[in-house]
Amino acid sequence: MKKKLLKIVMSLGVIAVMNISLLGTNIVHAAANTEETNALAQEELHADETLSGTDSSSIRQEIKENVILNAESAFEANERVAELSDSREGGRSSSNSVTQQFIGTIDSENGLSYAIITLAPGEILQATLLGPNDPNINYDLTLFTYVNNEIDEYVDGSTLTTAINSYGNGVSKTVEEGIAYINDDNSYQDYVVIVYAEEGYSETEEFTLTISIDEEGYYDSEEPNDSPFYATPVSIGNNVTGCDLNVSNDQDWFALSIPSSIAGISLSLGNSGYTAEVYYALGTSMILVNPSNNIYNLSTGTYYIRVYSLQSTFVSSGYTLTIQPYG
Repeated sequence: MKKKLLKIVMSLGVIAVMNISLLGTNIVHAAANTEETNALAQEELHADETLSGTDSSSIRQEIKENVILNAESAFEANERVAELSDSREGGRSSSNSVTQQFIGTIDSENGLSYAIITLAPGEILQATLLGPNDPNINYDLTLFTYVNNEIDEYVDGSTLTTAINSYGNGVSKTVEEGIAYINDDNSYQDYVVIVYAEEGYSETEEFTLTISIDEEGYYDSEEPNDSPFYATPVSIGNNVTGCDLNVSNDQDWFALSIPSSIAGISLSLGNSGYTAEVYYALGTSMILVNPSNNIYNLSTGTYYIRVYSLQSTFVSSGYTLTIQPYG
């Protein structure tokens, strides 16, 4: 099998590289909003808005015209994170999967950082981006093919707008950008994962980019659904089965329509190691909804459910998402 390397290249600023097996040490979950966001959630959920992709053509053009990527200067990280297989005993993820985390800064608006990766046929790339904790800074996550040491075709992108939600215990952040992409070609393909400073920047506030690669047969049939832009439609009263989190930064998104006849919902996962959250779209921002006594009081409209892991030691396993009506 061809060797697969995760590489990191910085066009701007300085980046530190760390190999870890999970995101939980960097992302802390809780269940409350900031005062501003909470006021919105309590007074008017704006759930009549449906998330739609922004026009990223200018971003694509900016990247392609002003940046030339040089693979020869790429930092070659460890080929595999061997410790990952130890945390997946009895789990469903491939023992050949790899997860690496990159932490860095960007020193100009429209600046960027990027990682070059290779996917074998059928392999899945899953990337998440946690941007600076600043409402005036908005970083996007994009994916291009990489041909002859140059950016080629745009593949996918996550262009959520920064919205700082509070998750309790004094922790606040914007929801992670996410991309999942499966190489459906019959040959190895190179790609470049790009963190792009769409608005604002910081030379001191860091972003965290986590990239995972997993083999065919170890991710569920709903993939790719690691972004609310690609949320899987679900309905109230039906169990969502056959899903799993195959790598530590896998995040599954589902879209749920709430009719006027229902006042709210309750959620269960059947997996104590995983977490479910409910959001609504305000433009292209994701706003966290607080439950009250495990009940989400919702107005009519579209909502987004995010399932992800906060286990201190990640174990890939399945879950059943149950959505029950209330009121």
